[in-house]
Amino acid sequence: MKKIMRWVRGFLMIWGAIFLISVLFGLFTAYNLKNASEIRLADELVLTATLEGEIPEVFGSPDITSPFLMPPARFQDVMDAIDNASRDPRVSALAFRIRPNSLSVAQVQELRTAIMRFRVSGKPAYAYATAYGDFSNGMSAYYLATAFDEIWVQPIGNVSITGLSGQLPFFKGTLEKIGVTAEMSARASYKTAVEPLTRTEPSAANREMTQRLLSTIFEQMVTDMADARDMPAANMKALIDIAPLSAEQALAGGLVDRIGYQDELVDLLNGDDETRPVPLYDIAFYNEGLKSDPFHTLSEKMAANKARDKAAQKAKTDTAPADTIAVIYASGAIVQGDVRDVTAPGAALGGSPTISAERMVHAITAARGNPRVGTILLRIDSPGGSATASETIARALERAQADGKSIVVSMSGSAASGGYWIAAKTDRIFALPATMTGSIGVLGGKISVGGLLDKVDANIVEYNYGRNAGLWSSTSTFTPSERAQVDKLLDNTYEAFLARVSEGRGIPVATLRNEIAGGRVWTGAEALQIGLVDELGGMAEAVAYSKSLMMPETPDAVRLQEYPPRKSQLEMLADLLVNGVSMHDPMGRIQKALTLKAREAAQDASRMDVYTNLPEFE
Repeated sequence: MKKIMRWVRGFLMIWGAIFLISVLFGLFTAYNLKNASEIRLADELVLTATLEGEIPEVFGSPDITSPFLMPPARFQDVMDAIDNASRDPRVSALAFRIRPNSLSVAQVQELRTAIMRFRVSGKPAYAYATAYGDFSNGMSAYYLATAFDEIWVQPIGNVSITGLSGQLPFFKGTLEKIGVTAEMSARASYKTAVEPLTRTEPSAANREMTQRLLSTIFEQMVTDMADARDMPAANMKALIDIAPLSAEQALAGGLVDRIGYQDELVDLLNGDDETRPVPLYDIAFYNEGLKSDPFHTLSEKMAANKARDKAAQKAKTDTAPADTIAVIYASGAIVQGDVRDVTAPGAALGGSPTISAERMVHAITAARGNPRVGTILLRIDSPGGSATASETIARALERAQADGKSIVVSMSGSAASGGYWIAAKTDRIFALPATMTGSIGVLGGKISVGGLLDKVDANIVEYNYGRNAGLWSSTSTFTPSERAQVDKLLDNTYEAFLARVSEGRGIPVATLRNEIAGGRVWTGAEALQIGLVDELGGMAEAVAYSKSLMMPETPDAVRLQEYPPRKSQLEMLADLLVNGVSMHDPMGRIQKALTLKAREAAQDASRMDVYTNLPEFE
């Protein structure tokens, strides 16, 4: 009994500490929210960004160290901010400081395209890094840098474009030593996600597919980098083969334009005292500020948007024209229920996004019921998940199509397995050249720890009623009868997947089975050639296509509306209290914010129209 009471006290202490931290950070957040409406933009701006870590496709748990209670910006918010900056006369240049990050190659490709659109406006774009890779692989970082007008690297820095490398781990031998058995099956041979647990080396199919994917993406990157640097692809490959390169070697080889320090670039960007650096992520959060309009403060802009939305809602009738694109984001593993980001004790400190079928259906149904919505634009970034959950979402999309809504898909880093299941029967699919696409196949099984329990002399006694009652037991392996039932389940699901893709894409089932499906993963460029996607492009291209479907003569009259809509600040605070929070480096971010406040207090009154977050280039 004493042990139980100690455990209860410990548990309550942990949650009490979490609650106290949430209250303290909530007060900090409320302070930031109070001051958010006072933010103003200067009349001459240089848009800056430090690219590092992750830029999420969707908002995760509320981040109470952020001025607006959420992560600084989503990927599409950053893209929109760059596009808005290209049209805003106040913005004179764009500068990125590139640091280690976790963007997928497809996301880098989409970001490169946005930067190139910015350059078309005639404004310069600069990339800076102390090193592109340093003592790590810098291919992705340098790949992004080649989209800019000028590439800078710090003295003593390097350009470590050493190529692409992939490693496949296999743990069957390890599991056997500790008494764990993985009984996993797949349909079909290219559905290789189970192999790390069931094999000691890759199958021939796995080896062939991995090498094909890596070589295809490598060629895409080399071609794009060579074109951007105005050199033959053979020359770029030759430089890759002798990398890492010192800053001087990179300059001599035409990989960079200037060797210099960050302060030198800052001096160049400032030009005169009237130009101010503005962090892109700060203004991208609400996608406000950087637009050619008379509003200079976030509060003014948000009030105008609220009035516009209210007027649009009031004017909505059954006979009103369809002038709205419903944008729905689907990022993460696909699950059936209303699974929140924060699902377990301790998870309140952060969580990964999931695609909840229940929440997705709710968003799709809401868009379907709005007569002003003519097209649903679905942004997918998912490696897959539950087949039943994927079918639930797909059914909701089909019902929207039956009501006359067009469904357009924009694929990000991946739209594989369940992610492709959702997309298969939509009206138009866009993918980036490096998007991981397809993986038309299924897998399933269980992991048994019975052998491990034997090794530690643990004994579990089971009582089962029904021949297959113990089918999913974690203490025993499948019996022949249970194995037959699992195989039947996998076969039925795989056939349903093939039928869905065949109907949606107009590809014979036999062709899918023998040449395209079987779990094969394709890049977006390959998927275009074999008919799994319709066009190469990112969100911008998908939006343009969606507008052309609805109002080809006046596409600018089409507006975008997110489903579900972005939460208000009060709703964000409520979400924090109910579902927990994300606190990525909270102490560091609070220290930065406090430093900023101290610096602001010392600024001249004439400089108070500068956007108040700490510039990332300084």
